[in-house]
Amino acid sequence: MSQQGLGVRHRVRQVTQAGRTLAAFAIVPALATVTPLIITPVISRTAGAEGIVAIAVGQSVGAVTGIAVALSWPLIGPALVARSNQADRRDAYRQSLGSRLVVLALLAPPAFVLSFVLVDSYRLAAGLAGLAFAGYGLTATWFYVGSGDGKGLVLFETMPRVISTVIAGAAIAFGASLSVYPVLLIAAVIATFCLNSIRVLGTIRLAVHRSSLRIRAELSATTSRLLQGGYSMGSVFIVVALSPTAALPFVAYNRVLKPALGATVAYSQALMALIAGNRKNLVHRQCVGLVTDFFFSISAGVAVYVTLPLILHFLFDDLIVATFALSLATALGVMFGTFSYCTLQHGLMAAGENRFATRLLGVQSVCSLGAVIALVVPFGALGVLVVFAVGEFAFSMAALIRLVVVWRRDV
Repeated sequence: MSQQGLGVRHRVRQVTQAGRTLAAFAIVPALATVTPLIITPVISRTAGAEGIVAIAVGQSVGAVTGIAVALSWPLIGPALVARSNQADRRDAYRQSLGSRLVVLALLAPPAFVLSFVLVDSYRLAAGLAGLAFAGYGLTATWFYVGSGDGKGLVLFETMPRVISTVIAGAAIAFGASLSVYPVLLIAAVIATFCLNSIRVLGTIRLAVHRSSLRIRAELSATTSRLLQGGYSMGSVFIVVALSPTAALPFVAYNRVLKPALGATVAYSQALMALIAGNRKNLVHRQCVGLVTDFFFSISAGVAVYVTLPLILHFLFDDLIVATFALSLATALGVMFGTFSYCTLQHGLMAAGENRFATRLLGVQSVCSLGAVIALVVPFGALGVLVVFAVGEFAFSMAALIRLVVVWRRDV
C-alpha cells in the first residue's frame, strides 16, 4: 500500500477512535443529568424541605472534604496522564490512592460531625451524606479523562453511583429511611474504588509509604482547590449557617446548577486527551477547542434557562417556584462555569501553566468566598448565585489573557 494510503487509514483510525471516545464521554452528562431527577423528587415528597436541606448540607460538607481528599489530582492529573506512557500512568495512580486514603481517614470523621450538627432534622442522613461525598475524593475521573478511557469512566466510575441512586430512590419511595440513600452511596464509593484499582492497576495494592511526600508536594494546589470549593461546593452550609431562610431556594436552584455543570464538564473532559495529548500543533488545537467551548457554553446556559421552570416543578413540586432573576443567575452560572472549566483544562493545564492556574484559582476563590459571605444575608440565594456566575466569568477572562501571553511568548 502506498504511503498516501497508509496516511489515510491512519487518519480514519484517529477519527474513529475520537468518535468512540466522544460517544463514551457523552453518556456521562446524560447520567449526571438524570441521576438527581431520580432521587430528588422522592426525597422532596417523602421527607419534605427538611430532608432536601439535610442531604444538601451533607453533600456540601462532603464535597469540600472530597476536594481535600482528592488533593491536586483533578487539577493536574488529566494533562499529566495524557502525556505519560502506560507505566508512568499506573505509578501516578498508585501513588495517588495511597495519599488520598490517608487524607480521607483523617477528614471523614469531622465531615460526619459537621454535617450532623448543621441540621435540625434527619441528622444521621446528613452525617452519612457527608461521609459518602467525602469519599468521592477517591475518584479516578481525572485518570480516565487524561487517558481518554470513556468506557472506564462510564462503567467503573459512574454506573455504580447511578445504580445505588436508583435503588435508594426505590427503597425510600416504598418507606425506607432517608439514611438508606447515603449508605448506598458509601457502598458505591467502595465499589468504584475497587473497580477502578483493578481496571488501572490490576490490583488493589497501594503505595501508602509515599503518601506524606505526595501530600506535601500537592499542598499548594490542594489549598487553592479547597478555597474554590469553599464557595462553590461549600456554599450550601454557608447559606444554612448565615441565612437559614434562603436555604431552601438556594438548595433548589443549586440542585439544578451543579448537575448541569457536571454534565457540561464531561464534554470538556472528553476532549482533554485529544487537545493535550502531545505538544505538536498544540496552540491550533487549543484555539479550535476554546472556540467550540465558547459556543457550547452558551448553548448549555440557554438550555438550562429554558428548561429550569419545568425541572424545578418536577423536582420540588410546589416547594419552589421559578423566578426570572434566580433562573437567569443559574443559567449564567452554568454558562460561565462551563467555559471557565474549559479554559482551565483546554487552556492553562494543556499549556503547562499549572502554577498560574493554581494561583488564579486561589485568588478567584478568596474573592468569591468573601463576596458570598457579604451578600448572602442581604440578597439571599440570588446573591450567592450571582457571585458564582461573576467569579467564573472573571476566571475565564483571566485565563484567556494569560493564554494569549503564553502563545505570543512561544511563537
